[in-house]
Amino acid sequence: MSGNNRYSHTLKVAAVEKFLAGKAKADVLAEFGITSRAVPNKWVAAYRADGVLGLVDKPRGRKPREKDPASQSLEERIYHLEMKNAVLKKSTL
Repeated sequence: MSGNNRYSHTLKVAAVEKFLAGKAKADVLAEFGITSRAVPNKWVAAYRADGVLGLVDKPRGRKPREKDPASQSLEERIYHLEMKNAVLKKSTL
């Protein structure tokens, strides 16, 4: 395994608990197939700060834009008014 690996929540918890129980970092890495030596340090810090919930994957990327119903209706209203305005301009020519 190489690159940006994603590890399951249960694997993270098990690895951190074994490490905190006194098992050597190299042994934990080998046992769970973790390729990065820095990742367990982050997991331990998150575990100490927030417990088991600190190891839950967080959503990645941008949040999807949600259209506000009020602004959507305003956009629709503007569109209709612009169309009406265009029709009125054509009829006066």
